[in-house]
Amino acid sequence: MPQLVGQLPTPRAEPRGSLTAPGAQQLFTRRQGAAQAALQPGQWHYRQQRTGSGKRRRQWCPPAAQQADTTAAGGEQAAEGYFDALAASRSELGAHVVRQLASERVSPELRDAVRLLPLHIEPPRAWRTLEAGVAANGATALRQALAPRRYPIPSWGSLAHCRCQLAPSPSGRRFRARPINACLTLIFEQLPAAAALAGLPPVQLSRWDLHHGHLFFEPGCGRLGLLLHAKEYPAWEAERFEVHLGHCQQCGGDGDGGSPLRFDEAAMDTRNYLWVGGRLACLDLSSPALHGLLMPGLELPRTVLESDLGQPLADVSYFAELGPGRRPTERLFITAPGLD
Repeated sequence: MPQLVGQLPTPRAEPRGSLTAPGAQQLFTRRQGAAQAALQPGQWHYRQQRTGSGKRRRQWCPPAAQQADTTAAGGEQAAEGYFDALAASRSELGAHVVRQLASERVSPELRDAVRLLPLHIEPPRAWRTLEAGVAANGATALRQALAPRRYPIPSWGSLAHCRCQLAPSPSGRRFRARPINACLTLIFEQLPAAAALAGLPPVQLSRWDLHHGHLFFEPGCGRLGLLLHAKEYPAWEAERFEVHLGHCQQCGGDGDGGSPLRFDEAAMDTRNYLWVGGRLACLDLSSPALHGLLMPGLELPRTVLESDLGQPLADVSYFAELGPGRRPTERLFITAPGLD
């Protein structure tokens, strides 16, 4: 059973170091322009598009060679070096954060940025066995640890009407070892209460807020970790959150009202949670110590990528809204490349 441990973090009296409107929008625009100028093929990015009414909007675009803005050979080489350097820097910082959390000794420079929550969920013995397997055999060990049965990911409420797909694939699996499923389920269920106890912005288990995480392996410390993203689909808002996130953002609880989740600076700064070795922490991106974890173009949604923390292995989805007729572990779905 999880135990609440430690002291609650002291509330901050000083102003947060996060961006504020309109400064957030101005800085985001400048950084967007810099990233676009150095864009290389295969990089997700924002593009300005004009709607039918003549208004402009920012669209989150997938990688495509024909969408690269840099066409000259020299410019492409410069862009490649630019992004490679940033990726290496992010990976170095991400690995440092994971190792600090795994070692239970957070260094002074990260103490305000990696905010420990008063909750400890000890991983079961089967989790340690899985860690050893992944250390020896990589993603193959994780795929072998999953049961062969596929569970269709159900559609509820307005999801079908919205054409909203919350998971990367239409079906998922669960681990053969039931204690691992129970542990992952407990992390999702206990996180909102732990965040409240730590004085962090509210987190809800819902399709717009917290419903998924990413499993990864950090070889330096030999630990599996889970990166959880809250505030997944904030509502589009002019001059505050002009980011189009697709059908799941555009469709609300009634099927046509849009996301009910309002954009909030402090909540976005604290939307990334990290669980490693039983310890749960919030990555507070208002701290300058973690600004280097954000890929160019992701400053506004504040998304930390699991690939910058270690080797990505699988996505973990937990849909609390599936109803009381299901046991908690029956709301858990694991999806990973090569499973379908």
